[in-house]
Amino acid sequence: MISSRCFTNLGRVGGPQVISLDDPCFVENFVAHEMQHVLGVAHEHNRFDRNDYLDLKIHNINQVLKSQYEIYSPDALVNTGPFDYYSLMSYPVKVPGFDNYYGFELKQGGFNESRIGIGYYGLTPTDVQRIKTLYGSHNS
Repeated sequence: MISSRCFTNLGRVGGPQVISLDDPCFVENFVAHEMQHVLGVAHEHNRFDRNDYLDLKIHNINQVLKSQYEIYSPDALVNTGPFDYYSLMSYPVKVPGFDNYYGFELKQGGFNESRIGIGYYGLTPTDVQRIKTLYGSHNS
C-alpha cells in the first residue's frame, strides 16, 4: 500500500483481484509494486528479519498506516532471498509527506537513502528472482 488510494491484497484471494490505482499511482514503479503484491510479494519491511536491517521509528508513522509496518512471521511468507534495500517493495526511509521524519534508519551502511523506496532503480535483480522463486522459474 503506497497510500490509501493505491492498494491491493497480498497474493490471490479468490475471485477478481482488485488493484486500486488512483491518479498518484499511475506511475510505472507504483503499478509494478502493486503487481508484486498480487503475485504474493510482501514489503521488505514486513520480513521476519527486518530488524536485522532496519530500525523502525514507529512513533513517526501515521496511526492509520501502522499496520503496513508489521513484521510477518517466518512461516507466513516464503523466503525468497536476501533483504534488498533498493527493492520495488521497499518503502522510502523518510515518511512520505513528512520529509523531516525518518520511518526507518538503516542498520547497514553504504546505501543511498534517497534512492530507497518503491523503485528508484525499477525491478532489482532480487525482485526478479523472488518472482521466479515463487513461480518455479529458475532460468536467468
